[in-house]
Order: sequence, then C-alpha cells, then structure tokens
Amino acid sequence: MRTYAKRGDIERYFAANIEFHQLMIENTESGVLRTIMHQVNAMSLPVRYRLLLAEFSKRTQYDYHDKITSALRARNFPLARKLTIKHVTSNLSRATDVYQRALCHYGK
Repeated sequence: MRTYAKRGDIERYFAANIEFHQLMIENTESGVLRTIMHQVNAMSLPVRYRLLLAEFSKRTQYDYHDKITSALRARNFPLARKLTIKHVTSNLSRATDVYQRALCHYGK
C-alpha cells in the first residue's frame, strides 16, 4: 500500500487495502465472525473507496495495518484488537460524511 500511495496509484492502493482486509478475515478462526466480516467488508467497499478518493494524498492507513500485523505476528491479540478498534473508529465520522454526501448527491 505504501508503494502505491507514493506512486499515486489509487487503484492498486485500494486493491492492496482490500487484500489486507481479506487476509485478516480469512485468518479468523470463527466461521460466524468470518461470515459477518465478509458482509461488512463488502458493504463498506463503496464508502471506503469514496473516502479514499476524497483523501488519497493524506492516507496513512497502512501505518495502522503495519501495527496490527506486527501485533498479530507477536500473538499479542489484545493489542491487535485494540489497534483494530482504533483503526475502524478513527474513520467512522469521515465515512459517515462521505456516505451522507453520496446519498444527497444520488437523491437529486
């Protein structure tokens, strides 16, 4: 993701971002959680892409991904969970704004 961000390649960046999330989901031991996360991930793609379009030059999400991956490799699951929650919640207000603008745009 970092390489694609430096190149300004938004499409490959987004593809790598999707791949990261899919790897996290696929390696979840709970089948129920995996099913839920597949749905949440699929539903969030349009909003995540619009958010990325609006803020691509400022993206640092790979930093969160690096930290989460490091915590998982160290088998520090409480830290990985804490970092994941922080990663998701740090984007909620911006994602809500993007979603609201999209709804207003399509409602015209």
